Amino acid sequence: MERLLSLAHAVVSFLIALLAGAFGSVLGIGGGLFIIPSLNLFLGVQLKTAIAASIVAVIATSLGGGHVYVRSGVADIRLGLILALATAPSAVVGAILATHVNARVLAAVFAVVLGASAYRMLASTRAGEPSTGTGHGHAPSRLRFRPSYREPSTGEIVPYSVSRLPLGVGSSTIAGLVSGMLGVGGGIVQVPVMNLLMGVPIKVATTTSTYVIGITAMAGAFVYYNHRPSLVDPALAVPVTIGVFIGASIGSRVLGRVSQRALRNTFTVVLVIYAIQMALRVVGFGQ
Repeated sequence: MERLLSLAHAVVSFLIALLAGAFGSVLGIGGGLFIIPSLNLFLGVQLKTAIAASIVAVIATSLGGGHVYVRSGVADIRLGLILALATAPSAVVGAILATHVNARVLAAVFAVVLGASAYRMLASTRAGEPSTGTGHGHAPSRLRFRPSYREPSTGEIVPYSVSRLPLGVGSSTIAGLVSGMLGVGGGIVQVPVMNLLMGVPIKVATTTSTYVIGITAMAGAFVYYNHRPSLVDPALAVPVTIGVFIGASIGSRVLGRVSQRALRNTFTVVLVIYAIQMALRVVGFGQ
């Protein structure tokens, strides 16, 4: 009976990760947004164990979806590597702090950040700001970033320029901290930073985020694995990682059929949902 329960546990974990990986790959957020609360709510997994499994699975999301985006030429490799220089070290710091910082304080701050990001994206959509940003009137970076990308859904060449790079890199440290502390990949912060702050089109932002989160998650996963006792449970992490990898591979192929507006609106909804989830954690729900 115990073996059957373990098998059912693994199957349910795999199915949760499959769906989370597909959606997370499309939105560039890694899937942890859905994996962690689902494992905690439906399977009773301890929060820190779920976070550790999620951050390992984020690596699979990046491997499963990131290489597709790189080959298709949508992800901005140079920009991603520069941002990774900020996110990876801060992910290590975030993972270390995860065992010391009061989770409710972190959740409260994060809920405010997410709510503000969601409001900014919603307001810019209503104001008719183009999702194919051109720097929002700020001088572009002097680094030779790619000047355009081919929109997969239409075949159109979309020009853009990366602006406010120092501010974007600085803000990306928050994404790394979020990834390390919450195991959600950091894309939930990274995508709004690239799209709203740096003028990167939403599709380039989500695909570049999927590419970057693998590097960020590796740094944080190392800390969780070396914790004593280790927070990475192979019986949970393996089916979750496999499910996320398959789901991310599927999701990365779906992205080309999704319009910029639909992607932006979907991401705004996700921001609102996650802000609510963090607020609920503040009052003790889901701990």
